[in-house]
Amino acid sequence: MGRLALFLATRGRSVANPPVSPDGLRRMRRGETSLAGRHGYRYAYGLGMFGFVVGTRVWWGHWGKTEGFLANLGVLPEHGHGFVLLSNTSTRHGMAALRKRVAAHLIRTLPPLPTPLTANATPSAEFSGTYLPFTHDMALRSWLFALLRGVVVERSDTGLLVRPLLPTGAATPLVPMTTRFHRAPASPVATHLFLEDADRTVLFGEHQDTYRRLTPAEALGLSVGLSVGADVLVLSVLAALAVGVGWLFGRAWAAPLLSFGAAGILLSALLAGFFVLGVTAPLDRLLLLDRPGLHLLSLLPGSLLWPSFAVLGGLHLARGRRGCPRYVRTGGLVAVAVYLTIAGFLAWLGWLPLLTWHA
Repeated sequence: MGRLALFLATRGRSVANPPVSPDGLRRMRRGETSLAGRHGYRYAYGLGMFGFVVGTRVWWGHWGKTEGFLANLGVLPEHGHGFVLLSNTSTRHGMAALRKRVAAHLIRTLPPLPTPLTANATPSAEFSGTYLPFTHDMALRSWLFALLRGVVVERSDTGLLVRPLLPTGAATPLVPMTTRFHRAPASPVATHLFLEDADRTVLFGEHQDTYRRLTPAEALGLSVGLSVGADVLVLSVLAALAVGVGWLFGRAWAAPLLSFGAAGILLSALLAGFFVLGVTAPLDRLLLLDRPGLHLLSLLPGSLLWPSFAVLGGLHLARGRRGCPRYVRTGGLVAVAVYLTIAGFLAWLGWLPLLTWHA
């Protein structure tokens, strides 16, 4: 990997008979076929290489991941600098911090870049809205990561603001360079592009991620679905805890509430276990890397038990409906509907039953 980085950083001069010409190496850094490349973005994905900003410089390279492993290669061909980073963890934030430290060390003797100029462009509110990633290399978890990495674009006093859809990080202010090209404050080049594709606004963001803006109806449906699902999950768990310690409810309706609570706890544990156990590789790689072990098999019963407890709670509710207050019966019916809707959605996506080792 070090020899490859040296070859790319020296534009092929590190070997006597380079297998790729200098023109070929330049071609590798020129993106033409992607949506961003077709709109003239110089740093779009080329032939295996793309541009990314670290330490106020645009590096060229590639990065990748598999289960429990990350790799990163970056070069500055105009200065002959390069680096290779290999990590036996899946912590993207850790890799980003390491990449920043290494890049800062390599450019410490280079002259500072001039402050990037801001074009005379007025920030527009036409790009405001909710955006979800729609390209992902791991199909099984693409919808979940779309929710976790969704963003909201808002108009601010100085331009546009990009903040996470979920409260998972800080907002990024954008400085307009052209009407559609914007950059993060410390970046020397555009980092966010607002493009049009098939009558839908697309945000090309940092790390080569591509987001599609939701329609107002889709954004409303997403907000309602997340709110109702989260509320039912939390209330089910709280109700089960309340029944378990005998604080609020009597035995007449303890069984359905305990069942709904068990469903909520198991579903939460399933989602948490999916990340804690590191089951995040593509299915074909899991087939090559590992046979079904205890850590993978532990997710299978969880994926089947939580909808079973939801159905059991509905049956208990139907059998003992005369002894239940109306608000308990209504809440239980809503819980059944939400849990079964989630179960149907996960079954459609291949998460129910969760056989992570089987394509």
